[in-house]
Amino acid sequence: MPSTAAKDAAEIDAKRVASTYGVTNELQVGEVTSRALVDAADEVVARDVKTVLAQSDPQHGVSVKDGTARLTGKVPSGCEPLEAVTIARATTGVRAVVEAMTP
Repeated sequence: MPSTAAKDAAEIDAKRVASTYGVTNELQVGEVTSRALVDAADEVVARDVKTVLAQSDPQHGVSVKDGTARLTGKVPSGCEPLEAVTIARATTGVRAVVEAMTP
């Protein structure tokens, strides 16, 4: 986030979304001064997502870039991708999830 005002505006926008029960604004103000810091954080987030998903199915592949988790691998049922996305999205540090799993 470039400024506190932008952070506050994002929070207000999020609260306006229908069916929103609560918003926790964890956006950070300032610029990332080092690509290494972002990459290191992505490695930690990927590890955390893999750890949580391994509890239900160790076959998931996970990669993270700039906070976006990409889930890959084979899944045995149609509802499992949704479960995996829900679990990944709830992991601290994940900003978005791309589901690229195959049956």
